[in-house]
Amino acid sequence: MVAAGYDSREAPRVWKLVAKKHGDHGTNFFWSSHDSASERRSFQMVQIRNVFSGLDYSALRKNEEPYQRIAALVKDAAAKKKKIKVTG
Repeated sequence: MVAAGYDSREAPRVWKLVAKKHGDHGTNFFWSSHDSASERRSFQMVQIRNVFSGLDYSALRKNEEPYQRIAALVKDAAAKKKKIKVTG
């Protein structure tokens, strides 16, 4: 994210929202190795603190038009329970 010019602090915020909306549970042990949303969020926060402690966040992007467009597509698809195709 940082290499692409985006504010990496947004990622933990996303996992907080995921946990709030869908609950905070790990995936099925036998079928997946994904951690719970809070574990992912905690890991990202530690990484941000340790790897990017001296980063100037004022120059990084967040909440821009392309993100808002994709977020609207995802929200609409979720409401209609359909698959989406994201381009360009």
